[in-house]
Amino acid sequence: MAEIGISEAARLVGKTRNTLYRFMKDGKLSYHSGESGARTVDVSELLRVFPYAAKAIGESYKCDTSSDTNMTESDNDVTGSDSNITPDTQGKDEVIQLLKAQLAEAAKREAWLKERIEALEKRLPLPPGHGDQAVSQPEKPKGFWARLFGFR
Repeated sequence: MAEIGISEAARLVGKTRNTLYRFMKDGKLSYHSGESGARTVDVSELLRVFPYAAKAIGESYKCDTSSDTNMTESDNDVTGSDSNITPDTQGKDEVIQLLKAQLAEAAKREAWLKERIEALEKRLPLPPGHGDQAVSQPEKPKGFWARLFGFR
């Protein structure tokens, strides 16, 4: 199988690189050292040590099974006349179309909301101190004795 670097292996199994290095040191995970001293791990070794990560590893490293299976032409022509489209890519195209439609709806909704905000801003009077008027300095808060006896 394929050999991958420690960072990629850590990402696939959901562990940190330090954890993988500790497993290597303890002898739980075998590895190979390259000419530069960089360590690599065989994918099958990752599956042995981390069986729960089989799905993530399988999605990243799919095997070519075309030579192992005997598919007929009718099995291969699942989606119609276009032989380059597989069921997997057809599903992805449907998801892409759905996301594009949602994006267009969100853009329309955003434009409508902007129009509503502008209309409401025109209808509502501006609070004092906003707009073209010069902003005056805020009053200094009264001290304890001034608040107690009511003088400034």
